[in-house]
Amino acid sequence: MRRDPRIIPIGPGDLARTVAMHRRCSQRTLWSRYHRAMAGPRTYLPALLSRAGSVRLAAQDTAGHIVAVGHLMPDNSAVEAALLVEDSWQGRGLGTRLLCHLGRHALTGDWATLYGLFLSGDERIDAILSHVAFPVHRTAEGGAVTAWVHVHDLAAGLPAALRPVRAGGGSGGRAGAVSRPHRRLLTPWRPGTGRPRTPRTPGSP
Repeated sequence: MRRDPRIIPIGPGDLARTVAMHRRCSQRTLWSRYHRAMAGPRTYLPALLSRAGSVRLAAQDTAGHIVAVGHLMPDNSAVEAALLVEDSWQGRGLGTRLLCHLGRHALTGDWATLYGLFLSGDERIDAILSHVAFPVHRTAEGGAVTAWVHVHDLAAGLPAALRPVRAGGGSGGRAGAVSRPHRRLLTPWRPGTGRPRTPRTPGSP
């Protein structure tokens, strides 16, 4: 029986392990995360692992392999969360664990909302959202769903071990730290407007 993976911060130095994890994922799983056919992971992961102001977390198994990754990407007054769990580790609660850790980091920022984009009918994302202990709002349009939460609702819903978080700390490494975005990364978005954005290409400004 496999022990639960550890949640760790990652950065550019973890490129090889992150690329290997992506290559073990099925096309269906990659489509669920990126919403399009992707080139080789070495073409877009360097930008994701070095994006200024973002949080990058991974689940690492006992052999040192990365088996899931999660990102927080600042978007003005909001922050976007994204998850990818390797096929053989799906259905074990790992996505929920990663989302809770990302929520913990979101509490250290000045963001009003935490949101994510997924495709309508994605049962795996629906399962993850059904296990979180805070209210999740949804807006659907054109086959895409924007799920969002008020950041101030996160504290009460996170496991006790993950709250509260000291400002600027808790990750144990520079790669996991949150900094205020130094430039506009995405166009403004307001929850409830009914206009979910088309998922962007990873690494684009």
